[in-house]
Amino acid sequence: MDPSAPLPPEAPRPNGAAGAPLRGPGAEGTPGLPSRGRAAARIAELRARCTAAGIPLTAQRREILSVLLQRDDHPTVDQIHSAVQERLPDISRATVYRTLETLSELGLLQRVEHPGSAVRFDANMAPHHHFLCRRCHALVDLPLEAIQGHQGLAFVGDPTLRVEEVAIVLRGTCPACAASQGGA
Repeated sequence: MDPSAPLPPEAPRPNGAAGAPLRGPGAEGTPGLPSRGRAAARIAELRARCTAAGIPLTAQRREILSVLLQRDDHPTVDQIHSAVQERLPDISRATVYRTLETLSELGLLQRVEHPGSAVRFDANMAPHHHFLCRRCHALVDLPLEAIQGHQGLAFVGDPTLRVEEVAIVLRGTCPACAASQGGA
């Protein structure tokens, strides 16, 4: 099969698109991870957005989005490339990067950027904040309500600046790192 060719409608696969187990209790009820039904809806959304943009729905686009829908750890390009290579062995890192950019432009994922670290990707498009562990660099989604007063945030600076996003990142130590430090 030509991996760049448009795909027929997706057949269901056990444990998600790449065959990897989903995190948490089978993704059902796991914050940040869609249920299998919602994952199928996101793939249908990919199909619709590709059609609207006049671009084909390729195996690469579908598989990369599927990998992201299975993960809540905000993977890097290299991590996504490794996961996708299990199903598409000939896919290049450059193709993964270009596909991630296309999926971002289509509004199906977001880039998560922090100074001093690699760009990471998040398929959770619901408004949310992040917690970044300074020790292990784990990046965790937080619901908006985790920040008291988040509703009242407003940019009141230079009116000539066009603010497109307000992102809150809490930095600290995750429970696993705190435990390994003896609770410090």
